[in-house]
Amino acid sequence: MVKRGGYIPTCDHGVPDNVSYENYMYYRKRMLELDN
Repeated sequence: MVKRGGYIPTCDHGVPDNVSYENYMYYRKRMLELDN
């Protein structure tokens, strides 16, 4: 959907303090994989 302009993954706020760096990086990596 990203390539067709239907979805742009983004946060509408900052990343909460209780989200670990590893979890955040997993999310970012998955978003990049799904965009291909």
